[in-house]
Amino acid sequence: MQSIYMQKALNHHLECC
Repeated sequence: MQSIYMQKALNHHLECC
């Protein structure tokens, strides 16, 4: 379930920037 964490972090980064 580490993939979800990574995907969430990437999504947040994209949304943030």
